[in-house]
Amino acid sequence: MANETVQTTYLSQGIDKSGNKTKGEIQCSEQAPVKPQMRKQGVAPNKFKIKSKDLFGLRRQKIKLGDIAVFTRQLTTSMESGIQLVQSFEIVGETLENLPMRELVGQIRDGVGAGNTFAEYTRKHPRYFQL
Repeated sequence: MANETVQTTYLSQGIDKSGNKTKGEIQCSEQAPVKPQMRKQGVAPNKFKIKSKDLFGLRRQKIKLGDIAVFTRQLTTSMESGIQLVQSFEIVGETLENLPMRELVGQIRDGVGAGNTFAEYTRKHPRYFQL
């Protein structure tokens, strides 16, 4: 096996050539010194530290009222054009950028596709759909 170097991310602070304070991130192996890399970038190093990782992993986006509004508007438009309800969920779900909203639409699509009503699934999520 070849030796693999582990890259560590450092938060750095220093002063650039024009005298302005700068902050940044530097990735380097644990053996490589950080200060020389900062100097190569034209920054006089003041301090640096290892960047901490998120305690709970990636933070999830929240589903906002605007996400629900966009979803319902797109769903209405696709259904008015003659597309079936389950296919409308699939099409609209693929276009959503908010991952939790996409998952919610996927759950609704699966439930409605299994024979349940759309109203049943909106009642299961009263936080997002108020009837």
